[in-house]
Amino acid sequence: MAMEDKWMRLKRETEVAIAILVACAQSNECRLKTADAAKGAETTPDFAAHIVLRLVNAGLVKAKRVRNGGLELLRPAKAISLRDIICWVEDLAPAGPKGIGGRVKDRGLEQIIHGANHAVEAYLDRFSIADLVDIKRTSEMDEFRESTGIKPGRRPNRREHDVASEPQSA
Repeated sequence: MAMEDKWMRLKRETEVAIAILVACAQSNECRLKTADAAKGAETTPDFAAHIVLRLVNAGLVKAKRVRNGGLELLRPAKAISLRDIICWVEDLAPAGPKGIGGRVKDRGLEQIIHGANHAVEAYLDRFSIADLVDIKRTSEMDEFRESTGIKPGRRPNRREHDVASEPQSA
């Protein structure tokens, strides 16, 4: 197993919460049905409803149970950081300063772990739900291009454009 496979792992609840928030952000300010959010999160409607309740209680989404109801974000997607979601759902800091049996006994090691914790939090704080929407959109476009054989167009640089537009002498 590679070293990167051993680092931070998210609970299923965290992955589903993030997927639901991304789906809400992608819904273009239209309300999203919980069943549709569940499909996007690749989970059951019951589990999605459980996570939605937690998101409502956290003040991240509003859920309306009426004919044209559904889910909508209460804050802009750009204002919802991954750090906030992960720390909230996981109910801990991304990397805690405690060992398996309690506090780290080595003061030097504790300081290093504390620094790593701050680094992880700062890194996660750089990204938001809006960033994941952009990444997903780009990924979907790449998959579409790959499946259809369409290559992304490249605009000629200024020199190529100037050379191509010069009249040819006979």
